[in-house]
Amino acid sequence: MEEILKILGPAAVSAIAQIFGAKSAADAQSDAAAAATAAELSMFATGQAALQPYITGGARGMGLLTGTPGQAAVPAHWKTATGKDVKKGANWHPTPAVKAKWTNPQGKVVEMAPGWKPGPAQKGWKLQSAGAVAGHATMAKWIGPNGQVVNKQWNWKPPAGQAKSWTLKTAGQGPTVGWKQTSKGHAAVAATPGALKDTFMKPIELDQKALEKTPGYQFQLAQGLKSGLSAAGARGFGPTSGAAVKGAEQFAVGLASSNYQQQFANALANKQMEWEALYGTATVGESGAAHVAQSSEATGRSIASNLTGAGAAEAKSDIATANAVTGFGNALTAQQLLANQQKSTSPQTTQNPSTGGT
Repeated sequence: MEEILKILGPAAVSAIAQIFGAKSAADAQSDAAAAATAAELSMFATGQAALQPYITGGARGMGLLTGTPGQAAVPAHWKTATGKDVKKGANWHPTPAVKAKWTNPQGKVVEMAPGWKPGPAQKGWKLQSAGAVAGHATMAKWIGPNGQVVNKQWNWKPPAGQAKSWTLKTAGQGPTVGWKQTSKGHAAVAATPGALKDTFMKPIELDQKALEKTPGYQFQLAQGLKSGLSAAGARGFGPTSGAAVKGAEQFAVGLASSNYQQQFANALANKQMEWEALYGTATVGESGAAHVAQSSEATGRSIASNLTGAGAAEAKSDIATANAVTGFGNALTAQQLLANQQKSTSPQTTQNPSTGGT
């Protein structure tokens, strides 16, 4: 037995050491991979946060260019006290509670919760107004046949044959006690055309009235006509002569033509500046989004590499463990074979029955 332990002891110690070492190495690799992954995700989040203002600004610039689609109104959903689903407007809410007003024994008016009543020992309290719980019904206001405003129950309708004599001024609301909102809605959002369609794709239109309103046009026209008339007068022509009138017409046409070209160039330059401003903003956002996408892809590859490395370390640990167990098993088998061989080759002794000797 001592011989067996002498041989198996080192084998067992070696196997345990191999298993422990492989497991420790795998754990260290997994911890390192987890730490690297956490650091990479933190760096990615920092970069994304730094670029987010540019991405948001670019999205706004693109929205100004291309416009925004409209959205239909979405109703809010409410569950009644009996469990029925009811659709209401996005901003609708049950009527709020109205506190009751009481006069206390000292004569002061105080507000109390609706339904509150003084106890048997509380004497001298007087109810001024009862108040109402949240979700209470409200009265409708109708204009009667004589023009007077009359309060009616929320679901009241004019009698048959008198519908034309009554006009609803303010609708009442039915009781909604115990209602709970299950989903929020939103109001309709109108679509916006965007500058690309509303401004940049529209042709530049300049007519005579628009030219006459441009800065300096009237002054140039007046000075030019005055100069032309002076020149005609110097040549002996009157202001109403054919030569003077023809000269004035030619000057006006030439001035309008030159001003048209100038104003068209100005309008085109303004459009180009607006386009560059909006498109430049959108481009900045696009660059920021592209950088985030590239960073996300690189982070994903790095994390995948970390996970692969950790998995490979775990696999090596499992293989090392299997090898250690196999080696120990082989040592055990070899020792068993050796013991069996020694047993079969040892000399046999017999005992004499009469003397008890051999």
